[in-house]
Amino acid sequence: MKFLKFSLVLLSLTVSGSLLAGHGAELYNEFKDTGEFYDDQRWQEYVDAIGQRLLKHSKDKNRTYYFFVLDVPTINAFATSDGYIYIHRGLITYLSSEDQLAAVIGHEIGHVALRHHAKRRAASLLSGGASFAAYILTGRGELWEAADALTQIWISGYGREDELEADRFGAEILAKAGYNPLAVIETISVLKDQELFAREVRHQTPSYHGLFATHPKNDKRLHEVVSYAQESLPEESDPPVGDFWEMIDGLHFGMPTTAGTRRNMYYDKTHRVVIEFPENWRVQRNQTQVIGHAPQGAAQAEIRISRYTQQENLVPSEFVRNSLGINIVDIAEETDASIDDRDYYLLELKTPPNSNVGRFIAIYTRANLHYLMSGTYGPRGTAEFIKKSIEEVISGIRSLTSADLTYEEILKVHIQEAVPGDTYASLVHPSALHAMDYPEETLRLINGHHPHGEPRAGDKVKIIKIK
Repeated sequence: MKFLKFSLVLLSLTVSGSLLAGHGAELYNEFKDTGEFYDDQRWQEYVDAIGQRLLKHSKDKNRTYYFFVLDVPTINAFATSDGYIYIHRGLITYLSSEDQLAAVIGHEIGHVALRHHAKRRAASLLSGGASFAAYILTGRGELWEAADALTQIWISGYGREDELEADRFGAEILAKAGYNPLAVIETISVLKDQELFAREVRHQTPSYHGLFATHPKNDKRLHEVVSYAQESLPEESDPPVGDFWEMIDGLHFGMPTTAGTRRNMYYDKTHRVVIEFPENWRVQRNQTQVIGHAPQGAAQAEIRISRYTQQENLVPSEFVRNSLGINIVDIAEETDASIDDRDYYLLELKTPPNSNVGRFIAIYTRANLHYLMSGTYGPRGTAEFIKKSIEEVISGIRSLTSADLTYEEILKVHIQEAVPGDTYASLVHPSALHAMDYPEETLRLINGHHPHGEPRAGDKVKIIKIK
């Protein structure tokens, strides 16, 4: 099975046809019901205030718009045709000023005000309605592959001219509202750097709707529209809505706080479940999986867990063949097993002769959810070790208690002032190492210093640590 990795998506989801009326309101209700809004009223008010300030200078100033922050880690912002604009928390992490945040919001206002949704070609594909769109935006594991495919179709609906027009519109209302229109280029440059890095290390295709082959710093047409907007700057401008650096200090980083990890445990508030790995194992999570690392790392053993909703009459042996694509000739052994009165399915894959690595797959069902476990061992591990570890994980799946929440670990953005000699390598906080891929490069990206920049003494620097 392919698992969708982190993707860079800055997507304006504006649709036409039967879903046009009230689509944003439907999403709002669904997000509210599923707890997708970022649970910090300061941020909701901050983003709304910036949006309303920009709106006063838009040709849509007499129309009602709504601005929200979603508790989603992906780099994304989108608008619906009825004036609902949603900013993903993950995007905010990469910004460094209120001007840059305003640039994102202004761009999305532009797509709505300029009625770009009328040109979209994907409306007929949205027969699933707001519910399916909400799943796409929030990244629930079993729908991510379908979501990625559909996202690519949505993205193709905007062309180069629409994007430049939205940039021009956004830059103009930025300037009229007293923001620096050059923030448009700054913002797109930071996101382009992230996209290039993601493509390089994760082999992802670009998906941010405003990113084309040319880097923003070298895009002459983009520079022209932004330069034109500078003529609209007022002689005196209002102060910022808030202190951006004060706001971003403490912003949650990574996966939503509906789930968390601590040492060898994973906590899921949504399903009220705890998954406990063996003692001294280290737990990490990404968009689709919970990953347990043995004390000696992947060279010893690793267990990856994905969760799927209950399918009626699911037969594990058929599931691994039909859904995971495992051929019968590759199976060494499969059996129905039991541990602590918990029944589960266990499959061992064949290993090449003289190989010191191996893989097992287990499926355990609890409370209408399937837990798919992929356990691998390396040269420092053994088949018996990984089998015993899988048993311990299955035994360690239990209901969440109030006591569990007192031990929750949450990654947050922390602001500090750089001192002489600081590098991004030295600024990687030990508490965050286990929860971040490419920690040094992540810090460089979120601070706008990709690919080789380092902080200067006196700079405000964003680092990530557990609070």
